[in-house]
Amino acid sequence: LDTIRVTATRWVRSEIDELEQRLRFASASRVLMADDLRAPYSIRTLLHGFPSLVARTVPGGLRVQMLRGARLCNPSVWVDGWRSDFVVLDAYRPADLIALEVYPPLEAPMRYVDPMRNCGVAAWTRYVR
Repeated sequence: LDTIRVTATRWVRSEIDELEQRLRFASASRVLMADDLRAPYSIRTLLHGFPSLVARTVPGGLRVQMLRGARLCNPSVWVDGWRSDFVVLDAYRPADLIALEVYPPLEAPMRYVDPMRNCGVAAWTRYVR
């Protein structure tokens, strides 16, 4: 068989660089790394155990809300830097992820801010590299 060489584009490299920079300054309670993501059986299980997230199984999928004091926020979801939803995120296994970032209201990077949802979840898969 012929050898296939895959190289990352500048966009992918810049996304990974930005992730690494955020990880240097993020608090451990809001970012889970690959070692933390191996144990849970599923993304649902992972989200159920994450502080400040309320995950519920509903007909047709998964509903996730973030608690901030007495207020609820419906997080926007990003997978590998692209807008997504919890149905897509739930299709991955925790072992497929290299990082999971959870942003409380008003703390998400500008590129991941949705005007209707000011909190978010960003998942980075091992396939982005």
